[in-house]
Amino acid sequence: MRYAITVAIALMLFSASLARLPPPQLRNPSCYGSGMNLTGHRFYFKGYYDVSLIRQGALYDFVNSWSVPFWWNVTIAFTIYNPAFDSSLSCKTKFFGESLRYRPCFLRMHEDGWKHTAAFFFNPSHLSLYIAYSWTCPRWKGYKTIKLVRTMDCVKAKSIWRPNTGFIVCGSESFSLRPGTK
Repeated sequence: MRYAITVAIALMLFSASLARLPPPQLRNPSCYGSGMNLTGHRFYFKGYYDVSLIRQGALYDFVNSWSVPFWWNVTIAFTIYNPAFDSSLSCKTKFFGESLRYRPCFLRMHEDGWKHTAAFFFNPSHLSLYIAYSWTCPRWKGYKTIKLVRTMDCVKAKSIWRPNTGFIVCGSESFSLRPGTK
C-alpha cells in the first residue's frame, strides 16, 4: 500500500515538473516554416502585342473584346526574400511568346544544401501570371512549393501610329505574401 502511494505521489510530481518544461526546440529553426512570409521588390511585367501576329487557331477573348495576339518581347522580373536564406532570389526572363507558358527561373544553391527556385506561368488569354516558388533545407526529403498569386495593376497603351499594337505594363514596387493572401 505504501508503495502504491509513493508511486502515485512520484507520478504527480513528475507530471507537474513536465508541465513546466519548455517545448523542444527545433534543430534548425530557420528551416521551419521558411517561405511562408515572403517579401518582394521591383515586380514588373511588360509585354508587346501585335494583333496581326495571331497564330492560326489561337484566338482568345480579351477584356475589351480584342483578340490576344502572339506575345513577344515579354519581360517578367521580381525579387523575393525568404527569411531562411541569407540572400534574395532575383528572377528575370524575357523574349517568349504565348506558346511558352512556363519559364523556369535560375536555381541558387548554397554550400550547406539550401536551394530555392521559381517558375513563371503566364496565361495570355486572361493576362494572368503566377509564380511557383520552391525551397528546400538540408534535412528535408523534398521541396516545399507555394503558388504566389499576384493581382496586377496593369496599364494598356495603344500605339497611335500602328493600330492594334501596343504595350501592356504591370508593376509593383513592393509586396508581401503570406499564407492565404492573393
